[in-house]
Amino acid sequence: VNIGLESGSEAVRKHMGKGSSDADVEYTTQMLIKYNIKQSWNIVAGYPTETDKDWDDTIALIKKWVPNSNGLITVLPVDTFQVLEGVPMTTEEILMREFNFELPVVKGYNSFAWVSAANLKNTFPVRVNRFIELCNLCLTFTTNEMLRAKINTQINRVTKQLKWYYESNPKKVFSITTA
Repeated sequence: VNIGLESGSEAVRKHMGKGSSDADVEYTTQMLIKYNIKQSWNIVAGYPTETDKDWDDTIALIKKWVPNSNGLITVLPVDTFQVLEGVPMTTEEILMREFNFELPVVKGYNSFAWVSAANLKNTFPVRVNRFIELCNLCLTFTTNEMLRAKINTQINRVTKQLKWYYESNPKKVFSITTA
């Protein structure tokens, strides 16, 4: 079962419109494990409302379940949250007003380096560090070489994006967390 969990934070999932409470996640996870059904969780780092506590909830959920799932849970680090044209985040006027996005163009890209006036602490470097933390955590839980290679490719990609970001914003300090 591929589950678009996106976050371990109930508040973030609620804002996304996912509708799954922590109790729902707990019950579903328990039942899938009980009946020996494999599950893959898609996780995104840096949804616009995501706080440090929300991120800690995501990491805690993964640390709670993955090592205790008899190999039945795989976490797939999707990406840092991106503001893409044509999706509800950018087509729904109410969300655009709520988040008050600044979409600077960085080396021809503007989807990943966004800034939201609604949550100024959720910067692109913060999102990259969270994503790399997620990737490194996932690497500790898998021996699947194809998945490990994909995760390492994702780490390299976001690291390059962050370098582009700092090259375009030279006053910022380059700092990422790696394992």
